[in-house]
Amino acid sequence: MQTASVDQIRALLRTFQAITWPAGRQKALALADECGWTIRLETPRGVRYLTGYPTNDQRANALIRPDDADGSILDLTVHVSDRDPATPAELDEAYRSVAATVRAELGTPVRTDEWEHARTVWDIAGGGRVVIQKLDSVVLILRSQEVTDLERDEERLGVDPGRIPGAGDEDF
Repeated sequence: MQTASVDQIRALLRTFQAITWPAGRQKALALADECGWTIRLETPRGVRYLTGYPTNDQRANALIRPDDADGSILDLTVHVSDRDPATPAELDEAYRSVAATVRAELGTPVRTDEWEHARTVWDIAGGGRVVIQKLDSVVLILRSQEVTDLERDEERLGVDPGRIPGAGDEDF
C-alpha cells in the first residue's frame, strides 16, 4: 500500500503549522500553490484539490464556512494513502507509518482513540489540531482553531468523541 512520502508529510505539517487563524478562502486557494496541488473545484463551502501524491487517492478538501466575503476554513482533509487496501493489515501499517512520521515531527499526541476508525490527535502552536484518522484510506486533517476549541470544550464536558450526533445516544 502506497502512502505519501515522509518528506511530503513533513512539508504538509510545516505548511499546517504556518497557518494563522482565522484563515479564509484566500488561504485555502493559496494552499494549492504552497503544496503543489491542483484545484479541482471551488464552491462557496469548500475547495477540492488533487495532491499528486503517489497514491490511488489523491484527494484533499478544505471545508469553508461562508460567513463573510472570504469565509473561514474549518478543516482541511488530505488523503495520504491508497484507498481500499487489499487487506486491513495494510491499512493498519499505513496508519502506523504516517502516525510515526507525524509523531517524529510534532511529538507526543494529546489523544489517541482506538475505535473502528482509529485516530491520533496533536495540538499545534497556532491553536489548531492535526489529526490522523484511519478510514478507507489514511487521512491527515488540519482542524481550525475554532473547531479545535469546540473539541476541547466537548472533552472538558465529557462528551464522548466517538458519538454520532443525531443517533439518539447524546445523554447529556
